Amino acid sequence: MRFLNPRITVAEGLSRSTFNCIFGIGPGTISKVFRDFEGHDPVWAKLFFEYGILGGLLLIMFLFFSARTSSYKDHFLFLFFIQWSLLGGHLLNFDVISFYFVYYKLAILMET
Repeated sequence: MRFLNPRITVAEGLSRSTFNCIFGIGPGTISKVFRDFEGHDPVWAKLFFEYGILGGLLLIMFLFFSARTSSYKDHFLFLFFIQWSLLGGHLLNFDVISFYFVYYKLAILMET
């Protein structure tokens, strides 16, 4: 149920309207939905449920292009993304995303 309930929740939430599918339902709404039943809010579910396809793709592109400027190998970035997307939804907080951005940018400065 840990991995099935988020998929069901995202599918039902985004299928209500085209607007919800594109732009999401809003920050913090997945926590309210999971109060009704047992579930886990992985980052991928929280990202697409709350911010929609557009917000999800923008954040994924932000992380991808921030990480591409560093010297990390592509397979490491892929594994990092898979692990990050399966962990808890708290990883979408502004301070965590800001940390990733600063970390990747400082990694470039440390290499030179």
